[in-house]
Amino acid sequence: MTIYNTADPADAAQVAYASSCNAAEATRQQSDAAALATYTSGGSVANYTSSLKADAVTDARTRLAAAVVNGQPPNSALDTLFVARGTFF
Repeated sequence: MTIYNTADPADAAQVAYASSCNAAEATRQQSDAAALATYTSGGSVANYTSSLKADAVTDARTRLAAAVVNGQPPNSALDTLFVARGTFF
């Protein structure tokens, strides 16, 4: 399933960035699903929300690294980090 695909097929950096973003999103969705499964089987709300926040931060950091490596603008990754953590780091 393609989650993020605005890449110009002729631009290798955009394609690599889109692939990295797809992988990051898939990983985040799997981690979120695992956190939900733990919560619904008796886990605490605090652990569930903490897991979701950690998943979002990991996803944003992965996207930020992919943007830097592939020369793409990191704006959305920075926004996500700021919302999730209250800081860019």
